[in-house]
Amino acid sequence: MDLSEKVRENPGDDKEGAGALASSLRLGFICAYALMALMALAVLAKSVLTVKQHEIAVVSRFGAVSRILGNGLHFILPYPFEEAKLLDATRAKRIESLSFAVPVQKQGQLPPQTLRDAYLLSSDMNIIHAKASLAYSISPENHRAVLNFFFANQDGEGLLRSLFDNAILKASASSSSDELLFNPEALRSKVSSELRKNLAVNEIEILFESRDISFSGSAPTQTKTAFDSLSQARQNSETLLNDAESHRIRSEREALSSKDLIVGTAAAERDRAISSAKANAQNFAQRLEQYRKSPGIIAKTIYEDSISRIIGKVSEKFVVDPSEKREIRVLLGRNLQPDSSAKKESANGR
Repeated sequence: MDLSEKVRENPGDDKEGAGALASSLRLGFICAYALMALMALAVLAKSVLTVKQHEIAVVSRFGAVSRILGNGLHFILPYPFEEAKLLDATRAKRIESLSFAVPVQKQGQLPPQTLRDAYLLSSDMNIIHAKASLAYSISPENHRAVLNFFFANQDGEGLLRSLFDNAILKASASSSSDELLFNPEALRSKVSSELRKNLAVNEIEILFESRDISFSGSAPTQTKTAFDSLSQARQNSETLLNDAESHRIRSEREALSSKDLIVGTAAAERDRAISSAKANAQNFAQRLEQYRKSPGIIAKTIYEDSISRIIGKVSEKFVVDPSEKREIRVLLGRNLQPDSSAKKESANGR
């Protein structure tokens, strides 16, 4: 008996097998659709790129840089078609130069007795140890600067540190030890100028100012005592000069104030003298005119006024009344108490 005959003999078994086959096919299709949906979601997730505010994204297509994206939400083709590299390019960065500093001594370890090679040589042939740092940033809008710094060089920060060290060496060679130790502002300007030249030669563009460079110099251990004495003497000199300048400014202000006071007092006294002279001249002119009209009366009036003023200024007066005429006598050259003179005047009045 062949298979067809068996099927015709058992039709129920055929229906059960077809149903099982259909269920299996349906489950297989569901799994395939689910797998495709998951793959689509994975591809979509890989295509969505979120760039933070302090980042930029450099997108490469088949290994070649195609575009640069700023912060925000972006869509790119999934790998291996496109690949994005996130770079922290907008925040300020800092590199430190320890190429000219003595290594930090471990606890209990004695300082070196000979000079190390980590030092700067000044223009006056002095040895100075130094630490320096540079704060900089890269403009995300300048795509050429970004690509040069992060992609054109294998190690952008390493190259920048080497250029920074070279600029410090050149600047120190044209600076005295006093400038290296006590005048960091002038040294920062020189280092900034040399560094910009080095960056231009290597086509690296970064954003920085002279104030973004910090420099700290110190004398070698073997000569530190002498340098400390020199530093202390310099500080004392600056303190004395500042005190002298303050005293000069204060003395000038006091002299100007005294001058103004003296000039003001003299001007007021001059005005009073002129006013008094004018008043006396006017009074004299009036009396002269009156005298010319009535000489006898004016002379008598002047005489009586003079007598009244004289009598009013003395403390003792005596009235003598002989039979022929009446006299008033005053005592000059004595300094009696007001009460005593008042008593005598009252007694004489009686």
